[in-house]
Amino acid sequence: MRQGIRIRFILFAVLILLAAGTSVGALSLLVKKRNASAAANLYYLAENLATQGELDQAKMEFLALVGQYPSSQYCPDGLEWLAKIGEQQEDLEFAGDHWDRLAAEFPADSRSGPAAYRAALAMERRSLTEEAQRRYTEIVETFSGQEVAVMAGVGLVRLSLDADGSLLEARTRLYDLYYKAPEGSEARELALSELGDLNVRIIFSKVQSSESLLHKIVTGDSVTSLGVKYNTTKALIAKANNLRDPSIVALGKTLKITPGLKDKEFRVRIELDKFRLSLFRGDEIFKIYRVGVGKVDTPTPAGRFKIKNKEVNPKWWSRTGKVYGPLEEGNQLGTRWMGLEPLGENLPSDLGIHGTIQPETVGKRTSNGCVRLYKEEVEELFDLLPLGTIVETS
Repeated sequence: MRQGIRIRFILFAVLILLAAGTSVGALSLLVKKRNASAAANLYYLAENLATQGELDQAKMEFLALVGQYPSSQYCPDGLEWLAKIGEQQEDLEFAGDHWDRLAAEFPADSRSGPAAYRAALAMERRSLTEEAQRRYTEIVETFSGQEVAVMAGVGLVRLSLDADGSLLEARTRLYDLYYKAPEGSEARELALSELGDLNVRIIFSKVQSSESLLHKIVTGDSVTSLGVKYNTTKALIAKANNLRDPSIVALGKTLKITPGLKDKEFRVRIELDKFRLSLFRGDEIFKIYRVGVGKVDTPTPAGRFKIKNKEVNPKWWSRTGKVYGPLEEGNQLGTRWMGLEPLGENLPSDLGIHGTIQPETVGKRTSNGCVRLYKEEVEELFDLLPLGTIVETS
């Protein structure tokens, strides 16, 4: 009898415990659902504020989201938004902290590697060189073989140049990174951007490279005649040798010259749909530039040309017949003109590559058919390209 009562009591106690457990589980599930709903509402509120440009208010809501619901599925998105808001507001410390948190707290997220890179980049821009170098190195090791590792490698090259590292060694590393990155990827574009700036820095300096040679001035030499002899420009020779007056060069002086002979001449390819001018030296990419091209009703034609003339501070004959003098207000050509001679049939003979007084038109279809660049870039290109340089548009 007593044994039966004891058994019934135990069974009753077990049932109570099971019921209590079910209630706790149900309550826990209810809390999770409520938290998920609250996190979702908070996220979409913040996202709406951010897309409307209310960044300060959005920041407050996103901070509440990642603070109150760190385990929410919306937390990684909130951290990304906070980092981007920090970048827009030029608060690099704030941006870097949230990129760092996204990378550290959500390592399985596909944004982890890029977030780690952006955190390191923020440190570099804050001049925290040693910390940035350590972070870039970690990314290269952790994400080996991935696009973000190439981007971090480019960062390491930049830091080496800031520390007065070898320009030629840095260039070799950048070319290696460029060819490692997938074609069309952000990493390849980043490597190419840095590579172009470095190529220009080297060619305009006294640094000797495998592409350059030394020429000792003899009777009859002039910078102009050397430009013709070596298929380069007077401006390039002058800049590379720091000549204040290129018309006066002492006998016996040794000049660095980067010739454009045989397979090392410059050539230009312009991709009209991409608003992109690619400068090659031989078969190797040298630098890329952003360009503006012809309007829909006056398109830049596809074809093959060569540079037939060059002019500093050119005049401009407008379609209305008015002539604008050099640097006169309204002169659409800016400070440089490189006229193009067609090398095929049915191509216009009045096109050119020039500067602009409207930099906002670069990257758009706004010209009467010519190709325009930013002032600093067209002046750089002008100094690099000799007469006869081949220009292809497509």
